[in-house]
Amino acid sequence: LQTFTVNNSAVAATDTVIVNQKSGTDLYRIYVTSVGAGSFGITYATFSGTTTEQPVFNFSVIKAVAA
Repeated sequence: LQTFTVNNSAVAATDTVIVNQKSGTDLYRIYVTSVGAGSFGITYATFSGTTTEQPVFNFSVIKAVAA
């Protein structure tokens, strides 16, 4: 597993973040593992492939409120 933090001042702790794989020849399992004010965490692992690459992930932020 690999985890990294994406810093983005537009993200609020109540938002929903969706992530998907844009490029790379290996296949990845990708999860948003935390969302906070100004950042969110992505954790991923390859489950198919053996190349050494730097995959690119896209994300969308859906503005939300806790009710």
